[in-house]
Amino acid sequence: MAFAVGVGDELWRTTDRGATWHHVWNVSGFLVRPRSVGFHPTQPGVALAGADGMYRSTDGGATWSAVTAAGLRVRAFAIDPARPSTIYLVTEQGAAVLRSVTGLATVVPFDAGLPAGAGRSIAVDRDGGAVYLGTAFGGLRRLGS
Repeated sequence: MAFAVGVGDELWRTTDRGATWHHVWNVSGFLVRPRSVGFHPTQPGVALAGADGMYRSTDGGATWSAVTAAGLRVRAFAIDPARPSTIYLVTEQGAAVLRSVTGLATVVPFDAGLPAGAGRSIAVDRDGGAVYLGTAFGGLRRLGS
């Protein structure tokens, strides 16, 4: 199974290695456009999507439900593979990076000092020791300790 984010409210899923694609984004709203999507590393069939908030699917992307409040415009996210309840969010406003250690029940600012909207992409190394942020000003920044 794979996902592809398109233009506007387009989120597509394939289950046959790309031979066919199906539109699976069933969330309505002007700003509720998927920007990033990924699978949970330890829960088969669970996927997350960043949009105007974070969304979770427990059925491989067939349906989606909000897991954070609207207004949290998520550009990208990364799940810590060593600690899957830790999720980092790159936002378009406010704190550039947020972190949840509760599987998105709560989120708090992470690594203060970044300008709002500075982040473009984020990754966590497979051992969970380092978080890397791709920035709008052409650099890669290691976050945290």
